[in-house]
Amino acid sequence: MHKLLSFPDFTRNLQSSQQDRFLALQWTASAEEARQLAHSLSPEVMHWADDVWLIDLASCQAYWQSQAQTRQLSFHQLLLNQLDELCGVQHYRAVLGDHPWQALLLLPCLAQQNYFGLINRHSSMGDNLLQGLSWDDWWQACARYADHNPGESARLELQKRRRPMQLAMRRLGCSTPHHLKKLPPEHIRRRFGAFLGDLWSLTWQPTPQPLPSHAPVPFLFPWRREEQKSDPCVRRVLDAPTRDWDVLETYLREDLNRFRFLSSFKDGERILAMEWKIVLYNLQELPVSILFRHPHSLQHDHPQQRTALLQISFALQRALQQQRLSQPDDPCFWIVSWELRITQKLRPPPRQLTLFNEGEHKDWEELLNLENQLPAPLESYALRDDWVPEDSFARDSLDRVLPPMLDHSGSLKSLGRSRPLYMQKKAYPLARPGQSLLWKFRERTMEKWWLRPGQTAVRDYYEVLCDQQLLWVARESAGQFLVLGIYG
Repeated sequence: MHKLLSFPDFTRNLQSSQQDRFLALQWTASAEEARQLAHSLSPEVMHWADDVWLIDLASCQAYWQSQAQTRQLSFHQLLLNQLDELCGVQHYRAVLGDHPWQALLLLPCLAQQNYFGLINRHSSMGDNLLQGLSWDDWWQACARYADHNPGESARLELQKRRRPMQLAMRRLGCSTPHHLKKLPPEHIRRRFGAFLGDLWSLTWQPTPQPLPSHAPVPFLFPWRREEQKSDPCVRRVLDAPTRDWDVLETYLREDLNRFRFLSSFKDGERILAMEWKIVLYNLQELPVSILFRHPHSLQHDHPQQRTALLQISFALQRALQQQRLSQPDDPCFWIVSWELRITQKLRPPPRQLTLFNEGEHKDWEELLNLENQLPAPLESYALRDDWVPEDSFARDSLDRVLPPMLDHSGSLKSLGRSRPLYMQKKAYPLARPGQSLLWKFRERTMEKWWLRPGQTAVRDYYEVLCDQQLLWVARESAGQFLVLGIYG
C-alpha cells in the first residue's frame, strides 16, 4: 500500500524559506506534460533523467513566497497543494532543497520507502531518508552526473575510480554512504580522485550556508538549462537616429504590443526578464537587461505597457551610467536600431492553477504590479512570534523571506497585532508623563538580558494618548518612561 506524505508542518523547524530554491520532481507523465508543468513554476528547468526534472525557482521565488503569504501558507504547503492538484496525490515524488544534488539523491530514497508527495530536504524526514541512501543509488546518481558533464573526462574518471572505491567500502564494512558521512572529502579526493571527492562533498557538505536567490547555480553542478525552441523577439530599424526618450517610448510601446501576435509567445505567458540590444550610431552594441521582480503580463498591460516601459527606462539609465554615456550631449548615444527579446517567461500551466487566478486577491495583485513599476523593491514588515515588542516585526526582503508563523495557539501572533508598527530607532523620554490624557496598561515583558547586557530585565508597556498622538511607552524598573513607538 502506498504511503502519502502530507505533513503540513514540515517547515516548522526551518529557519528560512530561502533554502527552498531547487525542486527535484519525478513524475511518470508524458515528457511534454511534465515540461509544461516545470515551466509554469520557473523558466530555469533542466531535464535530468527520463522522468526527473530539476527546477530552479530563484528567478520567481519572491513571487511564490508572496503568493504563499497571501494564502497564509508556508511556501512548502503552497507547492504541495499545487503538485497534488496537477500531478495527482499518489503519482509524483518531489524534493525541495537548497542544492540540486541532495534533492536528486532523496528521490530514490522516497521510492525505496514507497512514499509519494513532497518533502523538504531540511526537514527531519529529509535527514532520516538521506541516511538510508544506498550505494547503488549513489553510484547511479554519480553516473547520471557524469553523463551531464561536457566531454568524456568525467565518465572516464568514474569508470576508473568506481571499482576501487567499491572494494574499499566493502572491506571497511560500510553498507551505506551515511556510515562515512563524517569522512572529509579531501580523503576521498586523495584516494579516489577529484571527481568522486567533489561528489562526496556535494552529498554531505553542499554549501556552508543557503544560497541567495540571485546567486547562480552552485559550482560543481552541471546545470544545463533546457533550450527553448525560440525566444520571442522583435526588431526595429529607426528611420533616423534618435536619443529622445519620448520617441523611444512610442516605438517600444508598439514593439511590446507586437509580442502578442508572435507564434512564439502564447496567450497568458508571463515575463520575468527581457534583453534590449541597442545598436548605437557608432555601431556599438549596448545590451540592456530588463528584470521584473514578479511575473508580468503584457496582455493585462495592453496597450499602454506602462510597467515594461518604466523598467526599460530604469535599465537604460543604469546601462548608460555603466558605459559612461550619460552625458546628454554625448555624440555616441544616438540609437539607430534594436532587438527586443524575452529571455525568461513562465508558461501557462497545463491545467487550471489557482496560482494564476485573477481577481482572487486584487489588493495583493495591485501591490505586485506597483513593485514591478518601481526602480527598487518595496520594503515590507511581517509579524514574528516574539514576546519582546521591539522584536515583534521583521523586515521582509528578497534575501530573507520569513515563513509564516506556525504557532496554532495564536497567542504571540494576536499580541503582536496589538503592538505598534512604527517603532523608534532610538527611544526618548516621555515629556510631561503626568499630564497625558489617557493611560492604558498593555503588557509586562521580560527583556532578553542574555542578548542585550545592561538592559532592564522587566518592562511595563502602556498606550499613552499625548498631544493627540497614541504612543507606545515603556516604564522601566527605575521608573523612567520611554517612548518606543507610535500607533499609525
